[in-house]
Amino acid sequence: MPVLQKKALFSAFIICQVLRIIQNYMEVSPAKSLILSATIHGGSYFFIQPLELKNNSIQRAECEIRKSLYAEKEQIQKIFCDGRKFSGTVGIYMSKGDIHRGGRSVAKVELDNGTILYYKPHSLDKNIKYQELYNYLCRKTGISCRTVQYLSHDSYGWEEKIENIPCKNESEVEHYYFRMGIHLFLGYALGATDLHGENIIAHGEYPVIIDMETYPGYLKQQSEKDGSSVEEKINKSTEIKLANSVIHTGMLPVLTWGRGNRGVLISAMGTEEKIKTPFKLPVVKDDKTSDIHIEYEPVEMQIKECIVRLNDQVINAADYTECIIRGFCRAYMVAMADKKVEVMLSGFFDGRSRVVLRPYPTVCNVSYGFVSSRII
Repeated sequence: MPVLQKKALFSAFIICQVLRIIQNYMEVSPAKSLILSATIHGGSYFFIQPLELKNNSIQRAECEIRKSLYAEKEQIQKIFCDGRKFSGTVGIYMSKGDIHRGGRSVAKVELDNGTILYYKPHSLDKNIKYQELYNYLCRKTGISCRTVQYLSHDSYGWEEKIENIPCKNESEVEHYYFRMGIHLFLGYALGATDLHGENIIAHGEYPVIIDMETYPGYLKQQSEKDGSSVEEKINKSTEIKLANSVIHTGMLPVLTWGRGNRGVLISAMGTEEKIKTPFKLPVVKDDKTSDIHIEYEPVEMQIKECIVRLNDQVINAADYTECIIRGFCRAYMVAMADKKVEVMLSGFFDGRSRVVLRPYPTVCNVSYGFVSSRII
C-alpha cells in the first residue's frame, strides 16, 4: 500500500475514533451518529460523511413535549383544535425564543390536523392573569377584546398561535392603538420591561402580547455613589426617572443600542420590518464546509409581527398618538376608581418574574407597595 494511502487511512481511523468518543460523550443515538463512513478516494485523501448531531438536551426536550402532547390530547383538541382530532405531529421546531431552565426553550408544534401551537417551558398562569385584567379594563373602557387560548401547568404551558394580520378599516386601526394604550398602562403599572417588537403581535385590531416573563418588573433607584459632580448626579437622576416611566416598558419608539441620534428602533410601535445592529456580533460563516469560520459584522433582525397595516399600507403609530393616550388615560382612571383592578394587580406579585439585567446599577423592588405608588 502506498505511503500516502496509508497516511490517509490512518488519519481517517484517528478521526473516526475521536468522533466516536464524542458520540458516546454526547449520548447521540446510533441512528443519528456523526459517522456514516470513511471512504478512501484514489489513495490520496479521504472523505467523512457526517450525519445530523442532536444535542441530548434537545432530544429530552422533544420527548417532554411529545409526552405532554399525548397526555393532554383531549384537552388540546378541545381548546386549540375546535374539537378536530390529531394523531401526530408534522414537526416540532425548537429554539423559538430564549433559553430557560437547563436548555429548555419555546417550541413551535405543528399537528397533523393543521393546528399550530406553542409549547413554553414555564407556567402560563401569569398570561392568564394578565388577560383577565386586560379584558376587564377593555370592558370597563367600552371596547371589545380578543381572548387568547392557554393551557397552563406548573412548569410548562401551551399557547395558541397568533397570526399577524392587517386591519380592515380606519376604525380598526384606531381601536388597535386605543388597546395599545391600555397595554401601555398595564406595563407601566406593573413595571414591565422587554415589550419590544418581537413580543407583541398585531392581530388585526388586537395587539397581543406573547411574552410576559418580565411582569412584574422593578423600580430603579439612585444610589449615593451615582456620580461625583452635580452634573453627573442630575444626569443619573434624569436617566432613572426616564427608566421608571412608560419608556421602560419598551413599547414606545425609543432609540436603543446607541447614543445621541444613533441607534435602532426595536419598539412594539415601529414601522421597520428589518433593522441592523449598530455594532458587530460574531457570525458563523460557511458552517457546512471545511472553511467554517467566524466573522464580526452587524446582524440583521426581523421585527415584522408587530407591524400594523391597513390592507397593504404600513401604519405609523405617531399618527395615532391621541388614540394611545386616550386608551392609557381611560385605563388609568378605571384603575384609580375601581378597587377590583387594585386587587387584580396585586395578584401578580405572588409568583416568579424574569429580570432583564441592564449595564447600570439597579435595585429590585418587587412589592405591592410599588404598584400602589404607580397608580396613586
